[in-house]
Amino acid sequence: MKKNSFFLWPDPQFSFYSFFSFASTGDVETAFLRMYPGATPVIFSSARASISAILELLQMSRSDKVWCPPFSSHCVLETVSRVATPSSVLDESRSAIIYHQWGYVHTITGKDICIEDSADSFLLPGNIRFPNDGKFQIVSLPKIFGCAGGGVVFCKDALDAERLRLIRDGRKGHSWLQFLLKLSGNFSATALQYWGSAEAGGGRPTVLVCRDILRGLERTEKLIRDRQDKLSLLLGKAPGWLKFSDDRLPCAVPVELPKANDRQLIVNGHTISPRHFNVGQNANDANFVKVIPIPIHQDFSLSDIESLLKEIG
Repeated sequence: MKKNSFFLWPDPQFSFYSFFSFASTGDVETAFLRMYPGATPVIFSSARASISAILELLQMSRSDKVWCPPFSSHCVLETVSRVATPSSVLDESRSAIIYHQWGYVHTITGKDICIEDSADSFLLPGNIRFPNDGKFQIVSLPKIFGCAGGGVVFCKDALDAERLRLIRDGRKGHSWLQFLLKLSGNFSATALQYWGSAEAGGGRPTVLVCRDILRGLERTEKLIRDRQDKLSLLLGKAPGWLKFSDDRLPCAVPVELPKANDRQLIVNGHTISPRHFNVGQNANDANFVKVIPIPIHQDFSLSDIESLLKEIG
């Protein structure tokens, strides 16, 4: 396993077996619809590409403000700013992106147009639920399956899905170049930076990435069992205020630590860093504390978890 500082999610890896069979976006969307009925899926080259497309669909412009959660990643802020203006003030924003951090549902009120960012939520098979009655729910597929790329938007309205596909399919000309840059990013930080700077305008994933996504979907049951086993091991370490949801699995379990232990930990080659988490899981009344997130995805083994538990005591 290749180990890096992105410890919260699986390390995206392209399976070269995908060169021996191709798949289309239609194939992938059909597979998602079969596994997750009740909403219409639209596949993009990445989750960030889908955010800019949704803002285009909503006819946003630079004068429109979009609320983004505190500590939003730079890729979310850059993607929003491609179409509209990111804002930290909820009342003045036309719409909101609510992040269900690490797979834990967060709530928000007062916004009719809500984009539910479930980037690292492992949604359990079954009817898709929109926790804040949002119009769109986004999942980043590398953060769930560890595949080479891809993001899925679950649309509450089938007409919105059709319009999103038109926007996606109108973005032509650089899908293969982006794919090659992403692959090169495993060896070159510069290549990954070039990929990231252009990906907000991404459209369709390549046929190779589509096949890689299908390979990930085929492992769903195995990956769910793996996460459930690790989650059971860590439930006793989870803070009492943490709220779990029955429609998704998290990618990590946050553990509170005294300030004396507010430091980076190195565990079997993984760099584990403190992060902020909203205790109330309510965007309208945020209360952030520092925690150590203990990963439970497929790239973080039981022995890794045991080593980390020994480190934090």
